[in-house]
Amino acid sequence: MRSLPLLTVSCLLLLGEANARAEKLTRAQIARLDAGKVIARHWKLKGTNVGTGKAACVIDATVEQVRKVVADVARYKEYIDRVVDSRVTKRARGYYHFYSRIDMPGPLSDRWCETKNRHSWDARRRVFKRSWTLLSGTFLRNEGYWQIRPWRRTRALAIYSVVLQIKTMLPQAAVNYVTTVSYTHL
Repeated sequence: MRSLPLLTVSCLLLLGEANARAEKLTRAQIARLDAGKVIARHWKLKGTNVGTGKAACVIDATVEQVRKVVADVARYKEYIDRVVDSRVTKRARGYYHFYSRIDMPGPLSDRWCETKNRHSWDARRRVFKRSWTLLSGTFLRNEGYWQIRPWRRTRALAIYSVVLQIKTMLPQAAVNYVTTVSYTHL
């Protein structure tokens, strides 16, 4: 299975939106996805400095195979660039708490967070979703989701969406520069 969508996580962790409404794909976007390309965009929430981002790609694996990887959050440190620590800290009925630490490029120090996570699985439609909200950490906001659904019968479409706002004393221009440099060097 390709690790491309997991690399996408790394870049978008630096950018950041949870856009719950389904978007229609254009023919050009469908062609890009079929060609193995990632569709990604990032923006600021209107009237704020809150970064948002969304990415999608097609993976040459079944929904069930990709679901296992996305759901196994404790192993993110093994296959997501810049994630240096990842573990489940609490399990309760219907949700769990997840801790992760991200190695940020200079001049930013490492970022960490603990999030509350839920998984949902629609077996009939074969759609998996992992969603999270921030509990604590070096972020002001961190909420989003992974959604995995069928693509052309035997493949999976992975969609990653996040709203992210970093706690920092650095000027926004410096944060934007680090984000852009990190995104373009993955």
